Amino acid sequence: MISSTEQTASPGTQSASVAETGAPPTAHQSASDVIAGLRRILGSARNRHLYNNLSTLVDSVDLTNMHEVLDFAQKLPRQQDRSMVVQMLVSRWGELSPKDAMAFADAIPTLQEKNNAVRSAVGGWAETDPKAAIAYVQQMPPGVTRDQAMQSAMGALAETDPRGALALLQSTPALAQQSRGGGALWTIFQRWAASDPATAASEALRLPPTAGRDNAIGGVVGTWIWQDPEAAFSWASSLPPGTARNRAVQTALMNWANREPTKAAEKALSLPASSSRDQSISEIVRQWAQSDVRGAFDWTEQLPAGEGKDRAEASVLQAWAQVDPVAAGDYVAAMPPGKAQETAVNSLSWQLANADVQTSVEWAEKLPKGLRASALNTIISQWCDSDPRAAADYALRSTDGSERQNLLRTVVSRWGRNDPESVFTWASALSDSSLKTSILPGIIEGMAESDPAGAARKISGLPPEAQEGAAVRVVSQWVRSDPQSASQWASTLPEGKARQSAFSTLVGAWAPADSTGTANWIGTLSAGESRDSAVVSYVRYLTSAQPQSAIRWAETIGNDRNRQMQLEAAAGSWMRSDSAAASAWINGSELSDEVKKRLLGQR
Repeated sequence: MISSTEQTASPGTQSASVAETGAPPTAHQSASDVIAGLRRILGSARNRHLYNNLSTLVDSVDLTNMHEVLDFAQKLPRQQDRSMVVQMLVSRWGELSPKDAMAFADAIPTLQEKNNAVRSAVGGWAETDPKAAIAYVQQMPPGVTRDQAMQSAMGALAETDPRGALALLQSTPALAQQSRGGGALWTIFQRWAASDPATAASEALRLPPTAGRDNAIGGVVGTWIWQDPEAAFSWASSLPPGTARNRAVQTALMNWANREPTKAAEKALSLPASSSRDQSISEIVRQWAQSDVRGAFDWTEQLPAGEGKDRAEASVLQAWAQVDPVAAGDYVAAMPPGKAQETAVNSLSWQLANADVQTSVEWAEKLPKGLRASALNTIISQWCDSDPRAAADYALRSTDGSERQNLLRTVVSRWGRNDPESVFTWASALSDSSLKTSILPGIIEGMAESDPAGAARKISGLPPEAQEGAAVRVVSQWVRSDPQSASQWASTLPEGKARQSAFSTLVGAWAPADSTGTANWIGTLSAGESRDSAVVSYVRYLTSAQPQSAIRWAETIGNDRNRQMQLEAAAGSWMRSDSAAASAWINGSELSDEVKKRLLGQR
């Protein structure tokens, strides 16, 4: 915590007096009176009057008691209260003695708290001398702190002279560059629209077509909509087609929905059909449902069938589930079968699982089979974040067949991200060998993402029927980061299906990145089924772009059937790029007469 008593004005300067800054006189209160008032207000009901009461009280603080009151505020136990009161006091200090307030703010070590304090000090300073505050901010180092401070200063100037604020911004290259993102423009036009929305709207359209202009339009609409929603919406709708209009209409509707959701919804519905309209309706009914779930839902039910209605229903259901999850669940279960019900089930499952896993499970178990599986999968995903073992035990105990396997795959995927060793131990202890074979490779794959060598060491301890899948998963992860180590490990596997599949996967992933390295490794392999698997995979890679090389490699395959198949595929590719040379080779090859005839017929 920074002690306000340690801060002084810059060397060679003196604190500005109230008379010098032009701050309005206020009724003085002692530090103890202000502190008692803060305790009383912060201990009262949290409603819209709280901020106004605090603001009035803070206005009674002056330079004689600022340090003592601010020290008290910095020790408030609730972070939200502490941040709010400190920012208000620093803003007041900025009115009375800007240099001291800025020195205090600059000394705060925590970046976010410093940004807030600097913005507050500049905002208070700008209320009495905006041009001086802006000049000070211009000298600050580039960064978030300066950007936020400039927005605060520009906002204060725009309160009394928005046209002057805009002229200053546009005539000062450094300010224009600093405000290229449009934050200051949004602030200026938001304040301008509060007093003269029509003029603000007209001036916003005269700006160059940039992101700053879009922000200025948003500032106008966001303020105008509270004064005259019909006029604001009409103006936003009249803008030329494009991103600016879409954003302006969206802003108008969202703000209007806070006051009159029914009218906002009807206006949104009057827009031409589009994904933007669907998004607006969805957001409006979501806000509407916060205060009137039934009204929002009844209105949504009257929408024409389609994706827009589905999205709107999902938004309302999320709010409904918070108020009355049982009623929301019963409604979804009774919906006509189809995409709308499926979307609603997925949305509600997630919402219910966040609130109460057991309630969500009981609800899902009553759904028809197809919907039940989808709902339980969503619920299990959420459950795994808080208690993966309980989620796994439920899947084992309460489901069967493919539904159980799907749920367990979800469990091990989510559980394995956070604690792969625990989920591996749990799965290894399963008594059902078919389940082990189904889920252990997936666990091994998850482990291989961070430790492929460690995952590889576990494969020999798996049931034989699970080793092939696990080996393939390990190799597919390992080859991306270290193909040499992956190939060395794959070569240690005993001859069999696991080794063959691992070789095939390894080559398929390695060859596109390093064809020469892959070929050199294959050249070290002894003849056998696993080498054949590697060569087949390599030939498939070469066939399209290098059919002659593919043929040379295919001729080394030991298995007659596999060799013939790869030779035919490579020769067919060669025929398409150089039929004369390919025909000569085909006529003298070991291919059967039937295959030769088929290939030569491609000419």
